[in-house]
Amino acid sequence: LEFRRVLFRSALKELTKRPRPFQEDNPTLWTGPSGTKEFDAFPSGHATLSFAFATALAKEFDSFGAKATAYSVATLIAISRTYSNDHWFSDIFIGAVLGSYISATIYNADNWKVQLNSPTSLSIHF
Repeated sequence: LEFRRVLFRSALKELTKRPRPFQEDNPTLWTGPSGTKEFDAFPSGHATLSFAFATALAKEFDSFGAKATAYSVATLIAISRTYSNDHWFSDIFIGAVLGSYISATIYNADNWKVQLNSPTSLSIHF
């Protein structure tokens, strides 16, 4: 999970080269692949990782308490990144969506089970 997330997130950071709020006051500035190396705000790595972890926990421990706790902590981590002036809201929003999507996709793919119930019957469980 970590390797795939880092590879995908790093590719997006390299393609977009978005400055952080403390580097530039303009939230619509995107410098693209030719931009400065220090411009790497999009998407938020903290939001991506915290929501990926929260999604994996929510899938593994299917209870309201586990889900509420995991997503609350992930949300606090993501919001702290805008509060600290390290990310724009869109950086953390897209990071949260990407982290959740990638984690759910990998979790679901890793949990497919093929069972042979009888010589003529095959069932697939998710």
